[in-house]
Amino acid sequence: MPKIPDNLLVCPSCKKGWLGWGRERKDGVRCRLCDARFTFKKGVIDLLGKNFAKKSVSQLVMEAESVVNIYESRFWRKSSHFSFFLGIDFNKECALIQKAANLKPEGTILDIACGPGIYTRPLANSMTGGLAVGLDISLPMLNHAARLAREDHVDNTLFLRASALSLPFEDNHFPNVNCCGALHLFPDRKKAVEEIFRVLIPGGCFTVAMVRIPDSLSGSFSRKALRLVGIKGFSGKEMELLLSSAGFVEIKALHARRFWHIFSAKKPNDDL
Repeated sequence: MPKIPDNLLVCPSCKKGWLGWGRERKDGVRCRLCDARFTFKKGVIDLLGKNFAKKSVSQLVMEAESVVNIYESRFWRKSSHFSFFLGIDFNKECALIQKAANLKPEGTILDIACGPGIYTRPLANSMTGGLAVGLDISLPMLNHAARLAREDHVDNTLFLRASALSLPFEDNHFPNVNCCGALHLFPDRKKAVEEIFRVLIPGGCFTVAMVRIPDSLSGSFSRKALRLVGIKGFSGKEMELLLSSAGFVEIKALHARRFWHIFSAKKPNDDL
């Protein structure tokens, strides 16, 4: 079983107790305060169970087995077609994220909407003794992520099924949070960014990639067409406003080309 660091997971039931392993693997995790139980199967801790909101068309597509199995391949996310439309290939994007995050060897990073762990594993590999926590609402994606981590012998990962709109962590916990390829799918992106700000430590870094709405496609028809499938893209100004409204500073556009944005931002340091 993967290690759960002390005082990492806050119980979704009582909102006060810490979660830890039960006596045996089959017991899953339990709250030390209210004794609520949550399952652990196929390398994934499920904090949602049957409690999840209605999903958009795009979210349902991402849970299809055929998509899950090819997501990281040259037929989908690492394809030349994706690279063209995003204006950057995946390896360069991942390197850009890692450089901006500036992860410490013993650091901790939360990878929100991690999917099959396409960013989680490289981020984990960049830390010799740290921990990468992958979080998503899609159980098929998480099961696949946990399996790939085992096959690649990436042992410093922990995969959780939980909502980005209600993160199961205390305030000021993570020095780094990453969310790539999903913010445009969230039903309440303002709430998601506020939650990310909450769990970051002062001075912590947030890296994010999302669908960009170029100025040439900024008309209402284009936006409505994307929203029909659950995609709410951003212009550069909209993204900057979203981050600054949540309290972020040092907001930087690392990539703004074609249909893809990559940003970094920091939570203000209380010492400054």
